[in-house]
Amino acid sequence: MANKLTLRTYSGIEINPSDPRPEDIELIDLAVSLSRVNRYVGHTRFPYSVAQHSVLCSELAINEWGDKYLAMACLLHDCAEAFTSDIPTPVKALLKPTITHIEDAFDAAVFTRFGLPLMTDKQKVQVKAIDEEAYLLEKDQLRHESWTLQHRGQPTTKSEIIIPRLTADEAALAFIRQYGKVSRL
Repeated sequence: MANKLTLRTYSGIEINPSDPRPEDIELIDLAVSLSRVNRYVGHTRFPYSVAQHSVLCSELAINEWGDKYLAMACLLHDCAEAFTSDIPTPVKALLKPTITHIEDAFDAAVFTRFGLPLMTDKQKVQVKAIDEEAYLLEKDQLRHESWTLQHRGQPTTKSEIIIPRLTADEAALAFIRQYGKVSRL
């Protein structure tokens, strides 16, 4: 029986959210969980997962920076959400500093598990900028039509990138494939 203070992952591993260990992190658990967690608490035109968002961020990093570390950091930047879910920014602000501590512990475990040093302050700024670019694309393409009409339908980006509608299984597979792609850069 699972301890009430642990989470059981898709692959059956028990993780203590107050002390996640790198050896308990598995790519399949991240991919499956993140593919089932909706961004924006589901307030989008169609389901859009954190896994799909992470792949988009990673692709933006490759296209704009051509940097392997940055592309992998972008892919993994929301991996704590595989264990905490996607907490909307206004709610997250109410949960600080506790949620920040939990996310930082998961980030450290995930980055260590995949052989990456933790991000420097400069890299955090770069990832945040890419995350913001992804947000603008998502805002243009995923918001309900009433929001678009209210804002005169003016897109905030001029990108050619089209966000596809993926099932959870397709998003999980895309996440795993992106990890492989970035690993081979």
